[in-house]
Amino acid sequence: MGLRRDLSTSAGRLVFLAYLGLVVSAGWFQPRYDWDVLGYVGCALELTESDSATIHARAYADVRASVPAAVYADLVGRNPYRRDVAAEPQHFRQQLPFYRARVLYVGLIFALGTLGLSLTQAAVLVSTASAVLLGLLVFRWVARYVGGVGGGLASALILVAAGLLDAARATTPDALSAALLVLALYLWLERRCARAALVVAGLSLLVRSDALVPVLAVLVVARRQGVGPFALTARRGVLTGAVLGGVCLAATLLLRAHGWWTVFHHSFLGYVANPVDYRPAFALVDYAAVLVEALPALHSAGTALLAIYLGLAWIAWRRSREARPLFPLVVAVAASALVRFAIFPMLLERFFVAHLVAAGVLALMALAEVLGSTAIEEKETA
Repeated sequence: MGLRRDLSTSAGRLVFLAYLGLVVSAGWFQPRYDWDVLGYVGCALELTESDSATIHARAYADVRASVPAAVYADLVGRNPYRRDVAAEPQHFRQQLPFYRARVLYVGLIFALGTLGLSLTQAAVLVSTASAVLLGLLVFRWVARYVGGVGGGLASALILVAAGLLDAARATTPDALSAALLVLALYLWLERRCARAALVVAGLSLLVRSDALVPVLAVLVVARRQGVGPFALTARRGVLTGAVLGGVCLAATLLLRAHGWWTVFHHSFLGYVANPVDYRPAFALVDYAAVLVEALPALHSAGTALLAIYLGLAWIAWRRSREARPLFPLVVAVAASALVRFAIFPMLLERFFVAHLVAAGVLALMALAEVLGSTAIEEKETA
């Protein structure tokens, strides 16, 4: 029996490592470059350089030396906006506040650049390494509830469904943000280290400020549904939320990052080559029109998957006697995904990796706990 269990455990690890190897291979050897990589490289250069012309020249030279010629041609010539910022150093510099507030991600790119990598290669490495860390964390977490081959398969399936491969290939902070958010949830639920979880959650806000939405959603659950070590008093919850919100606000103000509406307008209503000189006024009609037009995108596999996770967690919750608020947490994660979509109605897969991974693991935990308690009851009855 012990030998069979050992073989099953080893097989589960091999299955998962094979999947993780695919993620690493795709992330490192087949990265996907979009224009954002120029923005992040420019922000990394800003840490030691102040001249706009120099930052512009070095950023484009770094990317040109690191990506295929056809990709570079697309980055600098696809449309009038890209051609403008490729030709005008001041306009390129005005794009950098779109990315500055992601200071932890930019700092990692800069630090890796000092070790000999190009800044573009550093961005690729951060995404790939973050995807690996997230994968290993999920495997370790799932293995606490599902062992053997089943654990390896379950871990891989959760990550495949969440779009980890897409995040690993993207030269953006999404994989790092997802890894930190899931780590914070793991530290709170499994390790019961609330302070460490809050520190990690705070760091995630310096990677993507919109991580504040799922973090606050979890805090609400801890306040309303938490029991025992998972409880949170109203006073402490408000204070924690205020501190985390202050982190986002401080990063935006101190680093002179563009505000939400400027980012929204630039993304949905028309590229702005000089957003520092031209600050579009908020228009509710324009926002509503973009949101309504984007609503059909919710008819997607990701939305369906969240609904499935919600259903499974609800079924398990009705029969569970556990203190951990697993079903309310899945509800909070799903709700935060919808709020995230309302704030920025673009349903790119990499934006929701953390939501789908967290919901999948939580649903699996709820089912495993119910099945485990049922098995114990049957033994006691027998």
